[in-house]
Amino acid sequence: MPRAPRRFATGPALMGLLATVLLALVAGGCARTRSVPSTGKVVLLSGAAPADVALIEPLLQEGLPAVSQRLDLPWLEPLRAEIVPNRAAFTASFPLEYGMPETECWMVAWAIADRLVVLSPGAWRGPEVCEHDPDDRVELALLLRHELVHALHGQHNPTRDFTGMEDELGWFIEGLATYASGQLEHGHADDARQAIAAGETPARLAVAWRGRYRYGVCGSLVAYLEQRCGPERLGEMLAATTQEQLLQQAGLSERELLAAWRVWASG
Repeated sequence: MPRAPRRFATGPALMGLLATVLLALVAGGCARTRSVPSTGKVVLLSGAAPADVALIEPLLQEGLPAVSQRLDLPWLEPLRAEIVPNRAAFTASFPLEYGMPETECWMVAWAIADRLVVLSPGAWRGPEVCEHDPDDRVELALLLRHELVHALHGQHNPTRDFTGMEDELGWFIEGLATYASGQLEHGHADDARQAIAAGETPARLAVAWRGRYRYGVCGSLVAYLEQRCGPERLGEMLAATTQEQLLQQAGLSERELLAAWRVWASG
């Protein structure tokens, strides 16, 4: 199940950094080989505080075409978004079949193919939230784009909510969201090199989504896949439900991918 990242700044710096992020997302990776419509729609459910709506809705509307363009994939259906007021409501938002009687303090948003839920930033100041700064709006924008990537991924994946994929492909689910949202460039750009220098790179892909370098390592793995295979092939990988399927599309074994990525990420 997709999980959440981290933090947020205000004032003129916000627009400048967001512009930088968008340019990096559009220009990053290999040259695009096709033009894909970025149409999509966020339906914000009623009941949220007006201040939360004013803060979050524009970021979702901006993020919708940005992630579509970044991955060269269209939105296939509307996305229902909900802002909940407190930790109890956030935990209750998960479907019962997910088995989430409690949520971790760092979890503040989640998304699947047709649904995105955000814990009100106003609740982030309390003791039930950690690792997040409600005043850093740049990171809020990136966090929401991370979740939008999960939703777009879900719309192009047969499971729609990644059920049964987490153990094998958690690294790809989270790495894709970290990479395509812009979080890799802003906050995790050097994580992979640091992990390699510290001898903390994963021996298997299944354990890549662990430890303090997990965002940067997994995001870097996806960046490498796009550079090696091309953006169109990366888009096709979103339909994979097993690691075997994804590695076949990449034309690599697990050992070959990890070895080639270490060399590339060290450069």
